[in-house]
Amino acid sequence: MKTPNSKKDSNVIQGIFKKITVEEAQLLSQIIDQDPFTGLYKKVLIPYAIFLSLILLWPFNFAFIGKKNHVTWSDTSPGIDFTGEGQVISRAFSKQFYESLMKGKGFSLEVWISPANNQQGGPARIVSYSLNHIYRNFTLGQQGMDLIMRLRTENTNLNGTEPMLIVQDVFAGEKPLHIVISYNFEEQSVFVNGDIRTTSIIPGGDFKNWDYRYSLILGNEATGDRPWLGKISYVAIYNYSLDARGVRSSYDEVRGWLSGNFEIADPKEGLVVRYLLDEKNGNNVTDSGTLADSLTLHIPEKIQTEGKSFLGFSLHRLTVWDSGTYYEIILNVLLFIPLGFLLHAMIASRMDGTWRPLFFVMAVGGAITLSAETLQYYVESRHSSLVDVIANVIGVLLGGQFNRMYNTFLIRNKRIVCDASEEQVTSCSN
Repeated sequence: MKTPNSKKDSNVIQGIFKKITVEEAQLLSQIIDQDPFTGLYKKVLIPYAIFLSLILLWPFNFAFIGKKNHVTWSDTSPGIDFTGEGQVISRAFSKQFYESLMKGKGFSLEVWISPANNQQGGPARIVSYSLNHIYRNFTLGQQGMDLIMRLRTENTNLNGTEPMLIVQDVFAGEKPLHIVISYNFEEQSVFVNGDIRTTSIIPGGDFKNWDYRYSLILGNEATGDRPWLGKISYVAIYNYSLDARGVRSSYDEVRGWLSGNFEIADPKEGLVVRYLLDEKNGNNVTDSGTLADSLTLHIPEKIQTEGKSFLGFSLHRLTVWDSGTYYEIILNVLLFIPLGFLLHAMIASRMDGTWRPLFFVMAVGGAITLSAETLQYYVESRHSSLVDVIANVIGVLLGGQFNRMYNTFLIRNKRIVCDASEEQVTSCSN
């Protein structure tokens, strides 16, 4: 049965065929019947596969057997030096550390650091309480000359990036630096070398959405893919908000201790963990805070990838709105649509049935994306995700379906020509 449109098209074409010869009608039928892009599919498929590989596996920094941890104790004064890619990490999560911060009246992070340069990015992690590059409770980082503070609250996403605090030119040149981040659930303040640098209402809210299963890390991310270079001389974390007077007092005290002028005072209540970094040797960094079960940090021989999982999947990540997550999913779908279209175009004419080519495309596309995600697990700055596999397969299926619809369009045009040409075109019976 013909639709009204197909009848109209047929009448138009029938009028054309009455004005041309049989040979011209046969040639016109063959042109309409053919896919004009048939010769291009194979030529485009290989370059596009290479293009996908570049996107999925960049920057090709594979680490199949792990990377050496470039962390050394400072010889001249308390501290640890990150001379290359390094990491200091808690051996396991501490529920007591988490609960101490949850029950507090605010939050403060205090560090003495000497950055190696002001071109570091990622942002490079100085201190992080996190699982991986997308889940954290807080992170103090360096992005070029700017200080980045990602503090997760009920008002932010799970990465602490929407919103996050950016303080410009903190790492412009002066070092060493005493930095304090102070937050009282309403305002977040940043102090540099004892003086207030900025105050902001970002992020607002409390820590009800924090997760206790994260690691505390110095100089990197838990996954080992956001290294920071420089020296860390002192780290302290409080469960209350330090005011300007408290910051100045601690600045004077710790500066005097680092210079060797007097002993550091015993920790006061609320100073949850404190790392003096004066061990000089060994693989453990001792906590001298007020926790009954102190949170000792470890210097592994090789950089660990604690939060990096193979084909990781988190339903919680999908149910909590995070624009970055959904942009990434949409991008993965779009990238694999052309691959599905090209694969289906290559094999559709060689396989019988309506759905067999589509199943073949899904199988090949699935194998390609599984291979890519497997390799991404070994790329230091990439992550293997089951969500990406699903998104990629959806993209391949959409691409295959688009090619199937395109082929249906070509067949429809051939039928219209055949109906209009009647006996003039003998190829219509083929």
